[in-house]
Amino acid sequence: MSTSKKKEIWDRIIESLSYKLPKGEFQTWFSRASLRKLDDKMAIIDVPNKFVATWLNENYLTELKKIIKNLTSSSPSIHFTFQSPAQVQTGRPDQDALSSLPSENSLKQRLNPQMTFDRLSTGECNRFAWSSAKVLADGARDEYSLLYVYSKQGLGKTHLLHAIGNQRLKKEPSCRVRYLSSDAFSSEFTYAINNEKLDTFRGEYCSLDLLLFDDIHLLAHREKTQEEFLFIFNFLYSGKKQIAVTGDGPPNRLKNMSSELKSRLGWGLISDIQGPDQKMKMDILRERISEIPVTIPEDVLFFLANSSADIKGLVKNLIKLETYSSITDGNINISMVKTLTKDTEHAGIGLEDIMDTTAGYFNISVADLMSDKKKRIYAYPRQIAMYLAREHTGLSYKDIGRSFGNKDHSTVIYAIKRIEALKVKEKKIGKDLKIIQNLLS
Repeated sequence: MSTSKKKEIWDRIIESLSYKLPKGEFQTWFSRASLRKLDDKMAIIDVPNKFVATWLNENYLTELKKIIKNLTSSSPSIHFTFQSPAQVQTGRPDQDALSSLPSENSLKQRLNPQMTFDRLSTGECNRFAWSSAKVLADGARDEYSLLYVYSKQGLGKTHLLHAIGNQRLKKEPSCRVRYLSSDAFSSEFTYAINNEKLDTFRGEYCSLDLLLFDDIHLLAHREKTQEEFLFIFNFLYSGKKQIAVTGDGPPNRLKNMSSELKSRLGWGLISDIQGPDQKMKMDILRERISEIPVTIPEDVLFFLANSSADIKGLVKNLIKLETYSSITDGNINISMVKTLTKDTEHAGIGLEDIMDTTAGYFNISVADLMSDKKKRIYAYPRQIAMYLAREHTGLSYKDIGRSFGNKDHSTVIYAIKRIEALKVKEKKIGKDLKIIQNLLS
């Protein structure tokens, strides 16, 4: 692909993201990203450092894939490259990152090689979950064929799943492993049904030795998808294969899930993860800071450790601090940290959460939610999402319109007034709103 064409596509990707994300969030994660390579099979995006790469991979990969597919009609795998501090100082190109890009087989595994057991800080809050995952990863099939880990968001569940997969492949390179998020599974299942490829879909997952399934709670209200997961689960379990699943609560408390699936998930070893204490948060920050070219005073470090109750929030605030410092060359002090983290300390429901949850609830894509499609199956969820955006964010009608594919503010006002008027008259609308708000809380 020519340089000019690549730049044109990247500019359109950035433009699309700028409409959807709050300004501060967009600046933090994408202000220094650039597109190095793009073809039908692979997209390589340059980012400032390892932490940004990990964060984008965990939080924006799905959205980037959707945007690229809309622009190019292709679905390349997406990889993030960065230069180490030593490479930045010497000016050497990041050849190591390019040479270590995953093979076709590892693309199917969907494992992040950076997420290993030795890179996950441990303490009283997660030691049992860590040790249980380690036993599973080491291949103790007789004792542990099923592991279920639950916690609030941002405490390391996803990291544990990737660590299990990476450890197993280190010991057994031929092991058939697959990491899968609930959203990815739902999308693939829908595609298989629509294209009469269900047998191929099932064959691929029923042939695995180890399935790593993330955020099972996001299958709520998706009865057919739950049934399909249960089919694959039963096949693997009866074949003495191994399964690790994560969720936001214990199996018996999962909302809007079939009783049979909840029962199955309770068959194995169950472990929870609690929030980290102050010492653990300080250790995490020190470890991460050692890998980026920035110096943070001890008093600032202590204050930063109290900026978030979860690990993901800590890392997010650290990256904000590093990004701001590198852009402005400003001194890092407590005042700066207060300014950068005050919005996240009391952050409520974000626009991205509303759009993702609403789209998932109505079984459509975020792209459909942002589109101009007039059919009720798209228009009604869009109006619901606009209503919730006005209820839960401080965005103006104009900002909400921009975020929904550059809609005029009058369209937003109409949608909000319509839902407001109908939510009392029509029980289904009131029920939909209540369910989505419960999912967001």
